[in-house]
Amino acid sequence: MKIMDIREKSLNEIYGWEPMKPELDTYVLRTAARAMRLPLEALSPEEIRLLIGQKVGLRYLLPLAIEILRKNPLKQASLFPGDLLAVCKRLEPDDWNANPAELRAFQDVLKAAEPKTVTEFATPCGVLRFRDDKGNILPFQIRQEIWEEDASVYDNIAGKWVPLDSQDQYTVCIPARDLTVGSEYEMRLYGDYNYTYGDSDECAVASLVTADDVTLSLGACDLNEDEKNRQAVPDFVNGEQNGWKYPETFDMSKMSGYLLFALPDWSGYRFRLLDYKVPEIRFRIAWTPHNIEYAEPEDYAAVTNWTIM
Repeated sequence: MKIMDIREKSLNEIYGWEPMKPELDTYVLRTAARAMRLPLEALSPEEIRLLIGQKVGLRYLLPLAIEILRKNPLKQASLFPGDLLAVCKRLEPDDWNANPAELRAFQDVLKAAEPKTVTEFATPCGVLRFRDDKGNILPFQIRQEIWEEDASVYDNIAGKWVPLDSQDQYTVCIPARDLTVGSEYEMRLYGDYNYTYGDSDECAVASLVTADDVTLSLGACDLNEDEKNRQAVPDFVNGEQNGWKYPETFDMSKMSGYLLFALPDWSGYRFRLLDYKVPEIRFRIAWTPHNIEYAEPEDYAAVTNWTIM
């Protein structure tokens, strides 16, 4: 006879509770009643978040929450990025009494979720540094992420798409209060690599570099891209229009936040702070190892999916 794994049981079965019949038809009560009837292994992150918020079944739900948070501390269960982490942070010390191992793991998760202030960040394809227009190296914040966007490569032998390894994904953040309006800055990778254009989507752009065993992308959000394009002027070659180009000077009155450009060699970006209407300037950086034997190197360009903001 098969011994049922605890995760195959519902909270109602584990505690011997009768199914709850909410007197009020609210989202919280309705969702909680349904969740307590489901096997633990079938609970969604939102149901786990909601029940933990009600301090229901913590002994069995906290291990499930920690498994999710270890993979992605800022997992969005339903409300906002990091909502599952937030509800766990609100628990009292006594709420963890039955889960001491999970409490230690949660403390490690909290450390990983905190942004770190650095003056450089080493990657497999160069060292990331932030400089001002005088060449001074400035500090910036970096936080590890796990983004949910699909990114995969095609295994030609297996004949199927294989998800990319997603552990090395980071957000780079520079608080606007630390910058000077009108000054120019540069976020750049320093290394002996061939950086190129990767991809773009609306007001986002990403560079790309493929090394022997890894592919990396560095992305940025160009808040004023639409206005820059509106101010573009015809580009003439030998008397014939050959497309469009940016003017030598822009009308800044129609822009806000910061003005951003990719560096000519695509190793990074330069930007000028226009005002303090944005609290921070953010970049994304991610890389993935070439660990699928029968995939072409160019297929790994899918890593840009994680850096298009």
